[in-house]
Amino acid sequence: MTGRTHEEMDVVRRRIKLSGQERGECMSLDGKLPGLETNAAGASGSTKARADVELYKARQRFFDLKC
Repeated sequence: MTGRTHEEMDVVRRRIKLSGQERGECMSLDGKLPGLETNAAGASGSTKARADVELYKARQRFFDLKC
């Protein structure tokens, strides 16, 4: 009916309770997380540590918001 998968509808139902600003932040994190994961996987040395911290912070915010 909606053209969305079951998983996409679960996300919509979860995010409907969030404020508009929080929903926007979740959408931003949706786009940002895959890139951060790629950076962390391909980095080495001190850049690896920095990439891991950035990824951790983004994931933590994602979970804190209950995205």
